Amino acid sequence: ETLGFDAPEIANLHAIAAAAEDIQERALEHLAEGDRKSESFLEMCESLLGDASNLNIIIDEISELEKIVGARDVLRIMDVEVEKNEMTLDQVSTLLTRARLYGIPQDDPRVRTLQQSQRNWQNWESWDERATHVLAQPYKTIEGLSESLDLDQSILIDAVTHDSVRRALKRATGYDEQARRWLANAPGAEQPTPSDVLKLVNLVEKEFSIPSIKEIKCLSAFAADLESRCDQVLVNRFQHSDVDDIFDVMYKWVDYAKQHLQMFLLPRFNELDEQLTQHVRWLEHLPWRGVSLAATV
Repeated sequence: ETLGFDAPEIANLHAIAAAAEDIQERALEHLAEGDRKSESFLEMCESLLGDASNLNIIIDEISELEKIVGARDVLRIMDVEVEKNEMTLDQVSTLLTRARLYGIPQDDPRVRTLQQSQRNWQNWESWDERATHVLAQPYKTIEGLSESLDLDQSILIDAVTHDSVRRALKRATGYDEQARRWLANAPGAEQPTPSDVLKLVNLVEKEFSIPSIKEIKCLSAFAADLESRCDQVLVNRFQHSDVDDIFDVMYKWVDYAKQHLQMFLLPRFNELDEQLTQHVRWLEHLPWRGVSLAATV
């Protein structure tokens, strides 16, 4: 109307404006309706929205009708999907975004259900990330694995990852229990050789870091060294310095073994210990040893 010339396009604009005003007036009439949830009302809105889409003009009243129809469609989807409970996190989040866009109340039971589902998915992603990180560690700990399985029952979990963590924890606790049984050295318990223990330690340390395994590893290394020394003594191949008396040295071995290494089966040590005992008895029965002791008294 403010242009200083006439053109065919101006007439087209007048026609479009008139159509837009007509649609706006019809939209106002629809919005004045009392029952906005009736099927007839929603069908009229859909028809008017179809007419308005051809104009490609922003009309506030049409936007309001779009929200009403959109809310109806979202609620229908919610009714189906909430019951199926098979949506991914992206699908849940998209549906909640649409619900907010169309003004669906946040206290609607279906919205609340989806919000809980979204939190469950987010918790699952957090759990899955932690569990995957724990499983990826070169040396897993019992504490880390246990924390990954200490779950809120409402949290969704990946069954494969959960099973991998559970099986790893079962192996780790089994190794820990075995090491603790050895360390406890209960009466009548089976005694392992140092080599038996070291075989288990080498297997465990490829995957786990377990304090009891580290402890039994250290003791088994001492036991293996002691067994080797005893064997060398028994076959006359032990290289001994002249600083200390060889018997004093061996008695120290016996004292240490009986205080710290009783959980191991040490056949060569036991043989040497028996020979040392016989040696002491032999010394006690020497005639000059008795005379020497009497003179001392």
